[in-house]
Amino acid sequence: MIPHDKFIDKIKQYIDEKKLFSFGDHVIIGLSGGADSVCLLLVLKRLQQIYNLSITAIHVHHGIRGESAEHDLKFSRQLCEKEEIEFVEKRCDVPALAAKHHLTEEEAGRRVRYETFECEAKKRGASVIAVAHHMDDQAETVLMNLLRGSGIRGCSGIPCKRSLSDKGDIVVVRPLLGMRREAIEAWLIENGQGWCIDETNLTDDYLRSRIRNRLLPLLSSEYNAQAAEHIACAAGDFSEAEEYLRDQAQALISSWHCVLHKQMMLPVKELKKQKPILQRYLIQEAISHTGGVKDITRTHIESVIGLLSKRTGSMVNLPQRRKARIQYEFLIIEKESFSEHKEENQDLQSPNSKIGKAVYSIFPVCEKKIPQTCCVNWFDYDTIKEGLLMRRRRPKDRICIDTKGNTQKLSDCMINAKIPAAKRDQIPILASGSRVLWIAGVRMAEDCKITKHTRLVLEVRTVQ
Repeated sequence: MIPHDKFIDKIKQYIDEKKLFSFGDHVIIGLSGGADSVCLLLVLKRLQQIYNLSITAIHVHHGIRGESAEHDLKFSRQLCEKEEIEFVEKRCDVPALAAKHHLTEEEAGRRVRYETFECEAKKRGASVIAVAHHMDDQAETVLMNLLRGSGIRGCSGIPCKRSLSDKGDIVVVRPLLGMRREAIEAWLIENGQGWCIDETNLTDDYLRSRIRNRLLPLLSSEYNAQAAEHIACAAGDFSEAEEYLRDQAQALISSWHCVLHKQMMLPVKELKKQKPILQRYLIQEAISHTGGVKDITRTHIESVIGLLSKRTGSMVNLPQRRKARIQYEFLIIEKESFSEHKEENQDLQSPNSKIGKAVYSIFPVCEKKIPQTCCVNWFDYDTIKEGLLMRRRRPKDRICIDTKGNTQKLSDCMINAKIPAAKRDQIPILASGSRVLWIAGVRMAEDCKITKHTRLVLEVRTVQ
């Protein structure tokens, strides 16, 4: 049983309220040696029995600050020895990584830390990474994002809990997010515990440092002593608004059935019906489906919205080799390559283009009549769930042979069609994974044919 301590009680209440830990978790703690991470380590050590935690502390040496960094490493190691906590040290050349990847040292350092935490968590089967951001960090982040032109998402600040990957098997938690920096340092002093000071935090070289050292103290001293608390509270409201709008956008996108592999097709008519703020979230969500929203700015979003009033063929380029374009009644957001597969000269890529042995285009169903030719076929675009590839046959290929959904091995289908064995490997196959949609010149699958419910047509024609 831990001794009564109001400071720890408040942190425990926050942990329970936000459900940051489960009983028996293995927790990786990021330990820099600064006041915040030292406090986090000691608090979780005090709470270890209550949550039955296994604890490992990770110290990342950035290859910066010379002797000061060596002192921080030694201090962190000795603290863990004293507290009987497993300690791991990692050395990285952050300046070299920053130069190689064209990042600031601050950005490179953050990337290195989280990659190290994740790697060590996987080695140990740990599911939680605890870092020591506190309320002042939250206020600084909100102010910094606001000054940079962020919207609701940026003003949501730092989440108390987030998944580190799409799998969600490792989460990052911030148990001190409800505590002020001054309260953390006061608690350490009260308990006779020292800490390291990173001298770079005392300079004004970075925007965050200037906000920490000059702007936030000014707001607190000249305008409202509780400025940090109020900003952090507002961040919570922004976070709830962000979650609500994102959920609304996801629900609409789901109802529109517009997701196809790395491509999104949003109905322009429906988009125009939405309020401007929801339009922005719909565009952002659609872009996210094609590879995340890193480097996507408000300017990009507004440029895509501007397409809604333009004609077919209008296009906007987006970061990471993506683009948004208008095609008939739809706004399409996609990677430059329609398929991620890399079979030479046989990918289906941008619409209305010739790639290897096939040309394809997409259009509303009402615009043309179904062609009567063995080299051209129409497919119900909405039935295709994965990337398409024009290729040769593969051992596990199957094709749907009737309206009940029954399938047959492709090899058996070719035998039944009396295709000579010597020619079976020469016939182009249109496939989505191992699902065959079309045996060029022979037959198409029953489950992707045009029906009265078809909205969009995918036209594919083989080229001699």
